[in-house]
Formats: sequence, C-alpha cells, structure tokens
Amino acid sequence: DLADIEIAIDKIRRKLPIEERLRRLLALGTSVGGMRPKTLVEKDGHLWIAKFNARDEDFDAVSMEYAGMSLANRCGIAVPAIHKHQFQDQRIALLVRRFDRESLNGGQYGRIPYISARTLLRGYGREIDGTVPSEYSYILLAQVRRLTGQEETLGADLKELFRRMVFNILIDNTDDHERNHGFLYDRGWRLAPAFDVSSQLSALGYQAMQVGAHDTHSTLANALGECAHFGLKPEAALELVDQLIDSTGALPAVYREAGVDPERVAVAARIRESIVSAFRARTQ
Repeated sequence: DLADIEIAIDKIRRKLPIEERLRRLLALGTSVGGMRPKTLVEKDGHLWIAKFNARDEDFDAVSMEYAGMSLANRCGIAVPAIHKHQFQDQRIALLVRRFDRESLNGGQYGRIPYISARTLLRGYGREIDGTVPSEYSYILLAQVRRLTGQEETLGADLKELFRRMVFNILIDNTDDHERNHGFLYDRGWRLAPAFDVSSQLSALGYQAMQVGAHDTHSTLANALGECAHFGLKPEAALELVDQLIDSTGALPAVYREAGVDPERVAVAARIRESIVSAFRARTQ
C-alpha cells in the first residue's frame, strides 16, 4: 500500500537498511508499461497504478498527466478514477485506478480481459485487407471496432473515439499511439477508459496515429473530414468539435489547479489557441 511505498522511498533516500518485506516490493516484476517509474498499490479496496516523476525529467510529468486526465473528464471523456498523492518528502504520485481488475471477496481481485488497440489492429488488419498494418490510424481503429462485437455499444464507442481524437489534437497530446488505446471484453470488445492523456507541449503538428486524409496532421479540419468512419454526419461532428473547443477553454484553469507550472500552462494554452484559430479561419 502507499504507506509501505512511502517508507521504502524514505529509507532509500536516507540510505538506510530496508527489511525483506519492503525489499520484495522493490524487486523487478512484470512491467505495466510506459517510460516512467510506477508500481501497483492497494487503496480503498481497489488496485491503482502509482506513477512517479523520473529523476532525469526537467518538469513535473505527474501534474501534467493529472491535468490532462482531469480536463478529459471535464470534457465528457471516460477516464478511470485518478488521485494525486503527496508523500511527506514532497514527492508526488499520480494514482490511476485499474479498470481491468474488479474486487472479489476476501481481498482478492479478478481480471477483466483487456487488450491494447495495437493487438486488435494487427489481428483484424489481416481480416480487413489481408496484411498487418505498418502504420496505424484512428480510421482503421474505428473499422476494427465495427468487427469486434458488442453491437449495443458500437455507436457510443465510435463517437467516443472521435471525441478522444479531437481532444488529443486540442491539448497537444501527440503520444496517442496504438498502445495508449485499449479494449475491455464484455460479450465482445468495447472501448476501455482513456489513459496516458497528457499535453506533450511539443507543437509538432502531427499525432502518433493517422487522423484523416491529411495523414497525421494535427488539425481539426483533418479530423472532421473522416467523421463518417465514426458514424457521425458532418453536422453532428462539427457540433461535437465546437463543444470540445468550448470545454477545453477551461484548460488554463484546470492545469493551474492541477499544479502544472505556469509557464507550461501558458504554452499549452497557446498551442490550443493556435489550433482553434486555424480551424476558425478555415471555416469562416
């Protein structure tokens, strides 16, 4: 639990001996993925992924991801429960509740089947055109979702996928690759909650996956051009984009409240405004 993690961190920092009980917590095990240090903790009867800032990073990645996830939730995107935890030595961690586990009797946890979008894309890519895709796209992901069961949630999943694509463009989350999307199994695969949502502040102008006819270009017009693949008519897609433009207007306030450095808040706001301005200029 978090108390044990805090004790272990404190003893390591002070170069004190660590008893075997804590030493086992620090042993290498199966990775839960990603670049930054993380571990699994139990809190309030649930399992959470605790994510820490890396030593060699020059900024607070924990607060940035907390901000991105908080804004996503505010914009109507399904995200797991999150919590920003501060240890006594001022170290912070982002706690993300695991959505692929469920509590059972006796303090045990059951596994809810989960696969990444990459797995589905590689498998069903063969079914769509006979080959494993070398590049991935939101459009192909929408096509794959149509083949993967749970008909009753298909329309909602496709709309949610479009919403996430547009949101990622607006907040400059260019780390939206195929491993950062996933599916849970419930009488067929359905879209899992969004995770690893964070502004990259690189202003590269392209996403990790193809957006539309203009490849990976991070423009709202590019996203709108392929709305039919997500089961949306142009009018409905434009309305959704306008809603997201309005709701992401809260970015500066949400990011400041999350503890993001003011300078980075300003950069994120400028990038969003540039994307919105380019779109408005094109549509007026």
